[in-house]
Amino acid sequence: MSSAALRAAGVLLAIVTGAGGLRAQGEVQAGCPGSGECEAGAGGTVQSHTFFAENRNQWSPEVAFRTPLGQSRATLSADALVLTQVARRPTDDGDFAWVGHNVCLRFLPRTSGNSGGPTWQGAEASATRVSWFHGKDPTRWVTDVPTWASVRLAEVVPGITVEVHGRHGLLEYDFVVEPGARLEDLVVLVEGADLLTLGEDGSLRIVTQLGSILQAVPVAWELDEDGRREPLGVTVLQVASGRFGFEVAGRDL
Repeated sequence: MSSAALRAAGVLLAIVTGAGGLRAQGEVQAGCPGSGECEAGAGGTVQSHTFFAENRNQWSPEVAFRTPLGQSRATLSADALVLTQVARRPTDDGDFAWVGHNVCLRFLPRTSGNSGGPTWQGAEASATRVSWFHGKDPTRWVTDVPTWASVRLAEVVPGITVEVHGRHGLLEYDFVVEPGARLEDLVVLVEGADLLTLGEDGSLRIVTQLGSILQAVPVAWELDEDGRREPLGVTVLQVASGRFGFEVAGRDL
């Protein structure tokens, strides 16, 4: 059995809304499909920010963390990372309107389909502090809120933690797999997608009514006793309709 921890990393490269539409990188809103909380964007190219603000009652209770600036927000709630595509669409009166569509990625055990209640926690602190001033009533203001460069969802399955952070303006999620745990025991349930397709290069495309969410080819490595990285082969597997998982080759589990 291996005595080293495994890390598998996957970058959400871009959210693509189709030819001529808005290209958004890591655009995220709160609320899953059907929740009624999807919001339209204001246009332009948006990127995910690399710090996450805690919810100190400035948002609805289901939000745990969110990037705080403008329409470019990454929201984590319950066991989900929620992505929102934004596109400009023609209206019946000949004008245009911005519309949004939510896609939820839920990190779940493969067998039970229920995460069992882990909650998002701050992982790496950020020096940034942020404040919200709602109207002129100081009792509604939320000030000096701490932020985090990364957040984690620990023990989604025994020995596996999900970490979310920014990298070069993009949103990235990693799986940290402790010795003896199996990455194959974790699946990602996708809600709000019409189709999941795997590219020949191992990338994943999540197809929706507004376009596609593109996920890069994942990478994985194991740390030896001296802290050196040993690359491992990792493959995205579509394990069932609306679900995908990962398989790691060359690891002595």
